[in-house]
Amino acid sequence: MRQQRTEQESGGLRTIKKYPNRRLYDTSASRYITVTEIKQFVIRQEAFVVLDAKTNKDLTRCILLQILVEEESGSRPMFSNEFLSSAICFYGDEMQSRVGDSLGRNIQALREIRMHTDAPALAASSPVPGVEPALSQAPRQSSFLLGSRAGEEVQAARESA
Repeated sequence: MRQQRTEQESGGLRTIKKYPNRRLYDTSASRYITVTEIKQFVIRQEAFVVLDAKTNKDLTRCILLQILVEEESGSRPMFSNEFLSSAICFYGDEMQSRVGDSLGRNIQALREIRMHTDAPALAASSPVPGVEPALSQAPRQSSFLLGSRAGEEVQAARESA
């Protein structure tokens, strides 16, 4: 019963409670979980919210940043020192929100390109009309976002699939 109220309180999202001892409790599964499991929610695009167990303050952003820090500390970081330094320079600048919006749009476009380039074989057998034309635009989109070489790589991957 309490689980249903928690999900209703958070608008149907999976609710994770963070306790002072740094443990994370998934109210949907009624068990403690790890940050690694939260990363899997993100990868699977499952909606969730992380709340402080005592104050109900939303800690989702803090947990997502923690995941980024852990990933960037690994053997294959995504962001160079130059990129991070440049990004930091925009904090407090009048362009801060534009930079954030632009990065968000580009990341979303890259996710869509990745999704489409992973699915060419499905498109060929898809009964849904219009899927193939949408997939054929992925190389052009990636050329615009990543430069012509990246677009060529996406096209090659698409053709080899």
